[in-house]
Amino acid sequence: MSKPKSSRGALETAVRVVFLILMGFIGLVFTQNFFALFFVPIIGWFVWSTRDKASDLERRVAALEKPDEPKRD
Repeated sequence: MSKPKSSRGALETAVRVVFLILMGFIGLVFTQNFFALFFVPIIGWFVWSTRDKASDLERRVAALEKPDEPKRD
């Protein structure tokens, strides 16, 4: 089940979408290829969401680790 997003989360998503669309248009201008108009934002969204998932997993692993306990060898 997904968590409800705050207004900050919605703002971050909006900024991300605008940035990726802008990158798509810049790719279109530099390559003169309509493929870049769609390819750049889709790949950018995939990479960005994967980075978010990785940072969430790192945060969860850090919460599971207990630095106060001595390590067993």
